[in-house]
Amino acid sequence: MKQVIPLLLSLFLCSVTTKAQDHPIEDQVFDEITQLEFTTNGQPVVFTQSGDHLVHILNSITFEPEAKLVPKGRGPGEIQTLYAAFLDSNNDRVFLIGPDKRMIGYNFSGELIFEKLIEELSPGLTNQKNPTMFIKENYLFVSSGQPLMSSAKPDESLPFIQMIDTATTEVVYEFTMTLEQLAFEDFDVVEKVNFLKLQPELIMINDRLSVLTINGLPYFYFFVNGEFVKRKKIDADFEVEYITSTKKRFGDNVGVRTPSNINSIQLIEDDHLLISYGNIHQEIPVGYSVFRIDHSPKSGLNDEIKVTKITDQKITGFEDLSELNLTYHAGNLFIHNNYDWLAHQIYVIKEADLGF
Repeated sequence: MKQVIPLLLSLFLCSVTTKAQDHPIEDQVFDEITQLEFTTNGQPVVFTQSGDHLVHILNSITFEPEAKLVPKGRGPGEIQTLYAAFLDSNNDRVFLIGPDKRMIGYNFSGELIFEKLIEELSPGLTNQKNPTMFIKENYLFVSSGQPLMSSAKPDESLPFIQMIDTATTEVVYEFTMTLEQLAFEDFDVVEKVNFLKLQPELIMINDRLSVLTINGLPYFYFFVNGEFVKRKKIDADFEVEYITSTKKRFGDNVGVRTPSNINSIQLIEDDHLLISYGNIHQEIPVGYSVFRIDHSPKSGLNDEIKVTKITDQKITGFEDLSELNLTYHAGNLFIHNNYDWLAHQIYVIKEADLGF
């Protein structure tokens, strides 16, 4: 049996942040924002679900639109619906995947540089909201989107992230966990609905260590060289539980409410993880936490991994947003609604305190 190294958790800071009103990006209106990213040079890039183009390059000073990429449509170089997107922040390129399993890429000059059908993409991808997608050394990492089935066995291997060779379009590896490793405590919820959609997010902290999170489950799942090694519970000051409900107009169908304890996650300065949480409609306080990850490689897979929670801050002043998606850049927190159909504007908390 592998030795499990305890993960330490401590809380150093707690304070309240309020909404700013004087950042130029707040004057811009978009159609259904899915994500906001920044290039290495500080260029803001907004991905949207609707509009005549799905990628918007903004001026890094005025934050006004400078260019639009990826026409919305069904033809060559076009995407009808945005399922997943990735910004190559070092090379000013974007890559998108649509419902027909085509992945296309554009540079910021508007040139189509990549277009390929990837048949091996999991059909479950279409069931997710803003799934994981990134490219590293010509490998595509993307959420498998497989739901959690009520028939799952404790030792059954469940795929979460596919690693696909962009040259051959073949799946070369999958990040997997068993139901037992997942530690899903509310499995009776799954039994009521037959299956449950899971939304995994993978962050590569370095070439050896990765962390996977799943919206609704209060854990960091750590992988060393692609193999699951341990999980760490994320403590919260609110109740984290799945809730089922029925509505007469839907007959006997049962719906599931996923607790909003990990709405977004971002790697900052190589060893800090920023997560957002909360939903005013679930009566869960809105805020964010920052964790420092200390990692020391050891023989085999027995790496020493320590998690330290260095700040936890509640956010007020966003009562019109039901669930927050956060992007940290240059000292500021950029915020939009995590539900893309309600996300039309970006707000900013200036000089945000992340505790380090």
